[in-house]
Amino acid sequence: MASVNVRKYVIDTLRPLLPKKWLVKAFNALPDEITTTTVVLALQSYARNPSAPRGPRLATFVLTILTPKTIPGDADDALDDDLIDLANALDRVAGKTGLTWTTATRGVASGRPGFDIALTLPIQLDPPVQENN
Repeated sequence: MASVNVRKYVIDTLRPLLPKKWLVKAFNALPDEITTTTVVLALQSYARNPSAPRGPRLATFVLTILTPKTIPGDADDALDDDLIDLANALDRVAGKTGLTWTTATRGVASGRPGFDIALTLPIQLDPPVQENN
């Protein structure tokens, strides 16, 4: 069993690299009103690593970023800038944590434009899985 909450670990790793005014949440629930750039993390799946079945498991997340802006054009410009900031933060932690992102997909949540970013984090088991003889 992992000794730390993986969602909390991802958020705690990213938070210092993001603008202080952003709302960053470690669970999949959007606020009733979005007044600042909002980032929400949801654990999507937890699986065996196909390349190392007895090694680390893979936690897959969806990291959603939403803009408070609603006017087309303004919202797109702000979201593009915020997405670049978030992607840069993810790239900065990748080598230290193993947290990687693959794709940012455009979407809408709570009537706000946003992106869903696919993240993967290897989770080392504590203790590692032992082979039965």
